[in-house]
Amino acid sequence: MIFIRSILQSIFLLVATQPIAAGHNSMITYQIGDNIYKAFVAEPEGTASTTVYIIHDWNGLDDYEIGRARMLAEQGYRAVALDLFGVDAKLDGFDDYRRETGKLYKDRSEFRARISKGIEATSKGTARSILAGYCFGGAAVLEGARAGFPLDGFVSFHGGLATPEGQTIRTLKERSYCTVPLIQYQGWMI
Repeated sequence: MIFIRSILQSIFLLVATQPIAAGHNSMITYQIGDNIYKAFVAEPEGTASTTVYIIHDWNGLDDYEIGRARMLAEQGYRAVALDLFGVDAKLDGFDDYRRETGKLYKDRSEFRARISKGIEATSKGTARSILAGYCFGGAAVLEGARAGFPLDGFVSFHGGLATPEGQTIRTLKERSYCTVPLIQYQGWMI
């Protein structure tokens, strides 16, 4: 419940709310190179002015992110839960999760390409777009901000803070890569 409240509060800080009922949902697929990826799209009942792109945590796109997308649609947002591992990725446990996330952490160009292509494949032309994610997804959000993705905001929850060699927050500011709101939540529950 705290997570849900936090994401909604963060989004409210970035955009105006539109309290309307949820509309329809769909699972779409798209291709990057030879690999097939999927995204869950939750549409509000009315017209959304904002799309929230959700990046999954390290175990891939599952019911958790799909549930969050549905909740955001109920609040009037268009919500898209992206898949960064591909439909053929084997995700049966920790070793598989480490393998898939490790590939992207080691190849930042591929990491950025998968995020960018997922956004491009599911874009619908709303007035504003926000990228949000938890844990691995939060790290992906920070990667998108560092890459200068043309979005209106970034919300990272418990995102990995490792910065690629040669990049710092200072280089972001000097290059004006991240000129929109970036909200990052970190912490531990004990």
